[in-house]
Amino acid sequence: MFDRIFPPGRRARPLAVVVALGLLAAGLAGYVYLTPAADAKVTVLGFNWTLQQGTVPTGPHAGSLWFDFNNVNDSGAANGFPIEVASGGSLTVSVYLLNWDNVSHTIVLVHLRSPLYATSSMPPPPATIAPYQDVYYQITVTVQAPPGSSAFGIGTLGFA
Repeated sequence: MFDRIFPPGRRARPLAVVVALGLLAAGLAGYVYLTPAADAKVTVLGFNWTLQQGTVPTGPHAGSLWFDFNNVNDSGAANGFPIEVASGGSLTVSVYLLNWDNVSHTIVLVHLRSPLYATSSMPPPPATIAPYQDVYYQITVTVQAPPGSSAFGIGTLGFA
């Protein structure tokens, strides 16, 4: 009337092996599912800065723009781009400026269009550039583009 249950017989061993393999597979699947994936990065392709400036009124550079060019393009492999940055992360870029004027000019505005944002600069505005001085103006940029996307920075530096 009563069948023997313990110890397991021949028919119970294959069932125990199947159950053990099932538990092992479930554990492995849970580990793979719960292990955080590496964050996808945003590819920053470069920057194009528009310089809002005037012209040199007198002297050997009369009629020239204060900083020689209206636009500064910083992109391509020669300038270290593209750069991979985590979404929400930041990077620092340098904009080369040479004041051709015989008077100082002051950076009063640093702006980048979305999804890249200028969060700080060194020195912060107002930043004065002396006559005939050249500087690498450093701008810290925060990247707010979605992971896996690419972005190109379009910015403005305003001078007084």
